[in-house]
Parts: sequence; structure tokens; C-alpha cells
Amino acid sequence: MHLSKKSEYALRATINLGIAAEVGRGTVSGAELAEANRLPLKFVERILQELREAGVVETHRGKFGGYSLAKPADEIGIGQIIRLIDGRLA
Repeated sequence: MHLSKKSEYALRATINLGIAAEVGRGTVSGAELAEANRLPLKFVERILQELREAGVVETHRGKFGGYSLAKPADEIGIGQIIRLIDGRLA
């Protein structure tokens, strides 16, 4: 199976947010996610918007705002993220 780069980056962002939740960090900014994955911020923001619209990620406004997982990491499947970004799995 071949993953698109967009799916790979969506998985990375989801994993980064899951790790942040595990260590009690709460939110992570889009800029931090972009820097951690060496990607343009606009590209990361588009991916995060898709994840938000699907109910995987939540956004938080304000000085300490950013992104967090909308549900526990163990309730989010890898296949769910791939299907969301790339469509149906073969």
C-alpha cells in the first residue's frame, strides 16, 4: 500500500498531538507542528482543518491556543486518518 505524503503528514500531526496529550501538554500550535515535521505552515494548517472538520482534532483560540485531539488517541485509527485524507483504502 502506498501512502500519499499528505496522509503521512496527517498521521505525523495526529501522533504529535497524541504525544502532547499524553504528557499533559494540552494544545500544540500549527507552527510547532509545521516546524517539527519541517513542512510549510499553510500545508499543515490545511491538513489540520480537514482533521478538525472530521472531528479528529479540536482548535483552541487565544494566547495559549492551538490544536489538540478531539478524543483519546486510542480511539483514533490509522486507517481512519488515511481514509479521511486519501479516500477509501484498497
